[in-house]
Amino acid sequence: KLLYITLYAVLGSAIPYLPLFYDESLRLSSNQIGVVLAIAPFVQSVACPVWTILADKKPSWHGPLMAILIAIGVTKTDESSTGLIFAAVLALIFAFFGQPVSALVDSAVLKILGEHKVLYGSQRLWGSISNGANILLVGLLISTMGINVAFYVFGVSVVCFIIIALFTRFGGGNDSTLDSTLSQINEESPLLKDQPRTTNYAIPPEQVEQNHTPVQNSFFSALSQVPTDHSRPEQHPSNYAFGPNLSRHDSVGSHTNTIYLEDGDRNMDQMMRVTTSMAAQDVQTEANELLLHTDGMPSLGKSTLTSPRVWTFLVTTLLFGIAYAMIAQFLFLYLRNNLGMESALIGWTGPIGGVAEVSTFYISKQLFDNFSVTSLISFAHIVLILRNFVYTWLSPNQFSSTVIALSMQLVSGLAYAMIWSTSVSEVDTFFPADQRAMAQGILAALFSGLGYGLGCIIGGMVYDQYGVTALFEVSAAIAAFSLGVFLLGRWSHT
Repeated sequence: KLLYITLYAVLGSAIPYLPLFYDESLRLSSNQIGVVLAIAPFVQSVACPVWTILADKKPSWHGPLMAILIAIGVTKTDESSTGLIFAAVLALIFAFFGQPVSALVDSAVLKILGEHKVLYGSQRLWGSISNGANILLVGLLISTMGINVAFYVFGVSVVCFIIIALFTRFGGGNDSTLDSTLSQINEESPLLKDQPRTTNYAIPPEQVEQNHTPVQNSFFSALSQVPTDHSRPEQHPSNYAFGPNLSRHDSVGSHTNTIYLEDGDRNMDQMMRVTTSMAAQDVQTEANELLLHTDGMPSLGKSTLTSPRVWTFLVTTLLFGIAYAMIAQFLFLYLRNNLGMESALIGWTGPIGGVAEVSTFYISKQLFDNFSVTSLISFAHIVLILRNFVYTWLSPNQFSSTVIALSMQLVSGLAYAMIWSTSVSEVDTFFPADQRAMAQGILAALFSGLGYGLGCIIGGMVYDQYGVTALFEVSAAIAAFSLGVFLLGRWSHT
């Protein structure tokens, strides 16, 4: 929680007001603003996988790495006294070292949660609270002290994040604490609706006393212990495919199996990784049957990325990032230059959007229980498209337009939180456990990196040459195309 609070204090201070700074202090055109804003996302699309892969390979470096990267990025606070070229250089430095920290924090939280990744939304909501509060605070300060005060708030927030990151420990979290949290928010129901709870034991409990054979010395000999459909006795569904002496515990947070190895069972470590990778697909029964009829285990690297379900989902993430960034990065300019709103009123976009984000993240578990990924992603696209058309109907310097524009932040926050929490959870199932930080890096690179970069450039060009109405219409068209790609991938899978 503290990681998210301090991180989004950083991201919610100076960064949202950079378009106003570029417009007021540097006198840049909308096209130039788009190019400068695009530097950070483009560089981030390369930097995120680099730093998250390093975090995967060196887990003990995860906390210090976050602190070091954000510390290097703090040089951006001096941007208020620089020209265009130097500002672009500082934006590049911050993009490579500072922006990837958000992906590292997502990865860190998932590591701490372990099997209980369904609780991600309830942790992430604290970032939305912090982001909204800081946008409001900085907006009020700018109204009285000028635009440069945003960079001082940014610097203080960076120091707080460094301290928290250095004292954060990773390694799966405390099971008793997590189980207590799960009980408090009624997590006892299975994640997959209308499916029986499985008894996750290496062998059925009634056979434990009869079979104490040592663990097999090879993966394939262990697989040979799996009962066939003809020899398997009648019983409740059970994931006991991997031979004796491997105790399992039921997970109330997911259907992923957890294997506990005895001290002498280290030779089964590779087998544990394979099991976790297959479990991430949430089709454990089919995976067990597949293992019975194959001589080797397929890699979940390239084979995963070539799956239509996976690559269409990643393309959807990219396209939604473009559509979302086209409006998000130029929203403050639109509110001030086109609707005539003051900075103090613009600052209220933070807490209003934050309320929607917090509410959505808070109920994300219930949403996952009651609605499919297809429904949630589709709904997020539809509300984003409708929001864009509402913006085109507003008139400048009218109280009703101000109220409607601010209320549209509720819709924006809902769409963002819904697609982000769903995407983080969905992408985490596409990759093996030891590659999940990389998976979150890919997600951040596509949405917040390449997607935001293209959104800034396209948005700046459209805004500068064709006006704000065209900006909203093009964004809506890209979102509609994104939804089409997503549904195509889902239908091809079925």
